[in-house]
Amino acid sequence: MSECQRCAKCCISATFNYAVVDKIDIKGHVRAKDMGKWLAFHGCDAGATEHGDKYKYFVSIPIVCRHLGRDDKKKEWYCDIHETDDMPDLCKRFNCGGL
Repeated sequence: MSECQRCAKCCISATFNYAVVDKIDIKGHVRAKDMGKWLAFHGCDAGATEHGDKYKYFVSIPIVCRHLGRDDKKKEWYCDIHETDDMPDLCKRFNCGGL
C-alpha cells in the first residue's frame, strides 16, 4: 500500500477504463470518442491516455466515497477506513500520482 497523500483523488470519483483501442483502429476510436461524448453529457469526465501502440479510454464518474472526511483544522482529507480490513484492494492499490 502506498503512503496516503491526503489528496482525495481516490475518493472523489470512480475512474474506469471503458475501451482499449489500437492506434490504427479508426472505427474503434470513433466509437470510443462517441461513448466519451455521451458520458460527458451525463456529467462524467471522459478521456484517453496513450500506452504504446494503444489508447485507453477512461471515464471518471463524480461520486464521493462515503468514507471520505475532511479535517478542517489540518486542512486535509482522510479516509475513515484507511488501513483497515474494510478498505477495498482497489483503494489500497490506487496511485494518486498516476492521474
